[in-house]
Amino acid sequence: AAYDQMLHPQKRFLVKDVLSAVLARLLELEHKIVELEMSDFNNFGDILLDLKLVPDDLNLKIPKFFGEEMSKQTQLRRAILETLNAKQLGFGESGSIFPEMKREEAVQIIQIAERGRQGKLRAKYMRDI
Repeated sequence: AAYDQMLHPQKRFLVKDVLSAVLARLLELEHKIVELEMSDFNNFGDILLDLKLVPDDLNLKIPKFFGEEMSKQTQLRRAILETLNAKQLGFGESGSIFPEMKREEAVQIIQIAERGRQGKLRAKYMRDI
């Protein structure tokens, strides 16, 4: 909100740098939490209760400069693809990108992946001992 309402270009530049640094640090912390908990899902329920907050308070507004930079990058990528005469794919035009499979096959694939994950954890635990 501070960046979006600021008129001075010099201050906008500094606030943009600070916001970029803060967003980068937040991503670093999130990766560290995922690494420590060995899970992609974070449960902040207890912390939210202690701080008397609701889950919507954790939602961060994306600064406008981020969207502006992404649109510039998207335009650059489109220009590169046009120079290469790349085929454009629309959203939802093609059929299913995943092969059809039965439920038993899907369960078997998930079980294999879970056994592999548990094996890696067990091996890491044994190395640490």
